[in-house]
Amino acid sequence: PLDISLRLKKNFYKLDDIKIDDTAVEEPKAYNKPGFELDLRAAFTLTDFLKLTANYYFAGDRWTHFDGANIKMNNINDLNAGALYRINDAFSINLRVNNLLAQKQDIWYGYPAQGINASGGFTFRF
Repeated sequence: PLDISLRLKKNFYKLDDIKIDDTAVEEPKAYNKPGFELDLRAAFTLTDFLKLTANYYFAGDRWTHFDGANIKMNNINDLNAGALYRINDAFSINLRVNNLLAQKQDIWYGYPAQGINASGGFTFRF
């Protein structure tokens, strides 16, 4: 079977007076918080032993404040894929590949996301 989920989120922020280093910020924003988010997930059970997953995450309308100015940050476009192989009831292995689009966005201003990367592991149940 194929399981799909979609989450859309619009964030609203009401900000009053904000000071950074004792200086009032003109037109304050909810810094490092996305104004819009989309999260799409899919999981496909290919066999009783193999499950494939995919995930796409988008975050837009992001702002930061640096050196006395508001700076619009790039959108986040993050595509990931994974697989889980169940060897038996007690043992399984998994692999996940992240940032398949090789995006070079900042998670927070000046803190870039990793490029394409992979992780793997195993599960032992007793």
